Amino acid sequence: MKVKQIIPCLLLFLCLTASCRVDCTELDTETYVSVQFGILQGLSSDRPVAKDHRAPGTDVDNKLDELRVIIFPAGENRSVVNYLATAQDLTNRRATFLFDKMARYDFYFIANESASNQKSGVLAFLSGEQVNRADLESMTGVQMVNVASEVQNSGLGSAIMMTALYKNVPVSTSLRGSGTQSDPYVVDFTAFNKIQRPKYTAPDRSKAELMRSLAKVELTLKGIVAIRTKPGSTATTPQYDYSWTLPYGYKDNSKLQIEILNMPKSYTLFPSSKLTDIATVGTLPPYQFSFKSKPDPKYVIQPDISEPSIGGIYMGDYVITIYLPEYLAAKSLAESEQPAIKITYYEAGADTPKSRTYPFKNESASAQTTDYETILKDLPERADWNVYRNRLYQINANILGKEL
Repeated sequence: MKVKQIIPCLLLFLCLTASCRVDCTELDTETYVSVQFGILQGLSSDRPVAKDHRAPGTDVDNKLDELRVIIFPAGENRSVVNYLATAQDLTNRRATFLFDKMARYDFYFIANESASNQKSGVLAFLSGEQVNRADLESMTGVQMVNVASEVQNSGLGSAIMMTALYKNVPVSTSLRGSGTQSDPYVVDFTAFNKIQRPKYTAPDRSKAELMRSLAKVELTLKGIVAIRTKPGSTATTPQYDYSWTLPYGYKDNSKLQIEILNMPKSYTLFPSSKLTDIATVGTLPPYQFSFKSKPDPKYVIQPDISEPSIGGIYMGDYVITIYLPEYLAAKSLAESEQPAIKITYYEAGADTPKSRTYPFKNESASAQTTDYETILKDLPERADWNVYRNRLYQINANILGKEL
């Protein structure tokens, strides 16, 4: 064979060998691979409420009871790994498991599936030894947990489900680590994260970024909490008493009702670029808040209490938080069918309740899309009044001033 014929053959052999190192390397010894993960912060609403003097609130958004990792060889339909890590297994937010081949894989992550209370129902297929890819991607029947009156963070169960999805990810011996159980290879998702969410910034993008399956809604009641400095309170160890301002908690049967209009009762397991089935949409049970119990300090927005006040009394805001399913609506949707929240205040003894309806209008959708909308770029007819998973929606209600 002539030299000019040998060189192309040699180059082809080298290319195939290099490719095989990534795509088809069989392993003779036990090899451990791990994935690290973080939780995306909720995407802000278009006009967020100022966070100054905000109380810490709850850690339910960051709670991880379990994490399922389902892995497919790239493009294949049957999983080769279906691993459920419990809270005890999740050391430093890392899941580790055995691999027998270096190749390209598709990774599906599902956090807190038990919180849906559907592990023995529509999500039972997740517990099989193998999982079919089509079953994962077509799952649209994750049932919404009903919003319950008087319950903070209602609508999500004991924890919030979260997901992440990455396709055609290289798993090779060039990854950080040595492949042992104590020093596993660590999968790097940086390039995939930047493509999916280009505007999300963080110092480390190598982790699997879990996105919450529901939207978070914060209703802030303005100036409704009286905050009194307790006797003996000091600047270094301040202590306060909290109570509702009149007439809240004073007139029996006064209540605030939150009606969730035109929302689906189920949602997709993973983000989908398909419109929500209108047949699943209806009015969810209303949320009622009666001011019977004292304000919970966790949900009080503290004012600037460094300034002097009359009688040592300050006025604070109060936040009610609920969670809702995603709703991707078409532009042709009639106004009466658009997702919205109706807030009504019933004052005991008053003839007419005060009410106002707030549509879920994402006003920036037409001008500047969010990172999540990048995933939904192929969705046709996306209107401005969609409800997006992992987004934070905020509403201010001033019932002291007879406004909602």
